[in-house]
Amino acid sequence: MRATVDGLVRVFDKTNGQCHLCGRRLVLANYGAVGRRGAWERDHSRARAAGGTDTLRNLFAACVGCNRSKQVRSSRSVRRCNGLPRVPLSSVKRAQLREGDSLVGAAVGGLSAWFATRSGQAAFCAALLGALVGPELRDGA
Repeated sequence: MRATVDGLVRVFDKTNGQCHLCGRRLVLANYGAVGRRGAWERDHSRARAAGGTDTLRNLFAACVGCNRSKQVRSSRSVRRCNGLPRVPLSSVKRAQLREGDSLVGAAVGGLSAWFATRSGQAAFCAALLGALVGPELRDGA
């Protein structure tokens, strides 16, 4: 994938503007601007030297220091060394997870209240509470 403006935005958005190796915040406009705050480069998750490709699936945003020190090591091992359990999520993926948490929270709360009280009104209140609290639990975790 050539470094077009659209391509760079897509790579940047995949991790919500964070380095996928250390989690540091990046600045979209500082692509390749070594020495500037939030400077970043495209990182090949699987290095080209190890058979990696230039497709969007293999490209991630990484701060300059992480990208250059990674060399041919795996992204997973570098993230582990930096204390990150996984790639930072895009804003779209975060919203999808929050929506799913709301539905699960509503279902669990509603069923629990219904079984406990056999009351439709209590089940509705518990489902509403679960839908509101579900996303908060993920964000706080």
